[in-house]
Amino acid sequence: MALDLFNQRAGRNCCDPARGKSYSGNYTAQPTAGFDKAGAFLIFTGLASLLFAVLKVLHWDGHHRNCRHPCVSHHHAVYFIWHELRVSDPLLELRLFKNRNFLLTNLIMSLVFFSFAGISYLLPFYLQYVKGYGASDAGLILTALSVAHDGIGYPGGHTL
Repeated sequence: MALDLFNQRAGRNCCDPARGKSYSGNYTAQPTAGFDKAGAFLIFTGLASLLFAVLKVLHWDGHHRNCRHPCVSHHHAVYFIWHELRVSDPLLELRLFKNRNFLLTNLIMSLVFFSFAGISYLLPFYLQYVKGYGASDAGLILTALSVAHDGIGYPGGHTL
């Protein structure tokens, strides 16, 4: 028996993947509110302020004017969360994080992503300075890893 995205029998219920909702019976598409421009503005400016805050910390001169970027970033994050919980068609559906499994899965995947990003950044230095490989040899080793990921990723994705 075929299962859809929500582990329901596909013959009995249908799934609307564009909206991420399942439904039964008759369904008429409702017009959406459109793209959440205010949410996009808030998250973009908040992340930009966070980036500036990190850069300012690296070049700290002890002056209080460098405190404005972390404050702006914090206020934008709080207002983004407040805004997204109240808009009808949010940019990021924050209510999904009430589900413990969804929350823990996303936290673990974030840790895995940052771990792989750190390893990918440090591995060329390790190969060159500790193992003594040249830049071309280290690049070839890393290329082989990328090709292996490409070769395993496609079949692995289909087995899930």
